[in-house]
Amino acid sequence: MAKAETKQAPKVVEMARNGWLAYIGMYGAAFERLQPRIEKLNLNTGDVWNELIAKGEAMEEAAQERFQEVRERAEDRYGDQIERVREMMPKAGKDSSEVETLHEEIAELNKQITSLKRKVTSLDKAVKAA
Repeated sequence: MAKAETKQAPKVVEMARNGWLAYIGMYGAAFERLQPRIEKLNLNTGDVWNELIAKGEAMEEAAQERFQEVRERAEDRYGDQIERVREMMPKAGKDSSEVETLHEEIAELNKQITSLKRKVTSLDKAVKAA
């Protein structure tokens, strides 16, 4: 059986190499076909780049203006509700001690629950044994 595997190994390597060579050949052929177009594009790259930058700046400005319009309309329409929600929301950092206290209380309650579970389990075992 080892002889059959030994004979197939060179074929597998050769097939893999041929596949790789075909891939490289395909890439080379595509590059050769596109070479004239690439050279033409390289001549205009600076102009295209500057046009894209200008278009991006115009779109950014239009988006900012649109966002500002929507924001102003929302504030006009829902300003009172927004302000009430902001007043109800805790200020950042102000209530952090309260949050920490709550986390500590939750941890303590989890410990108590675990302790109670152990007691119930031991009681169940005692009742079953009796």
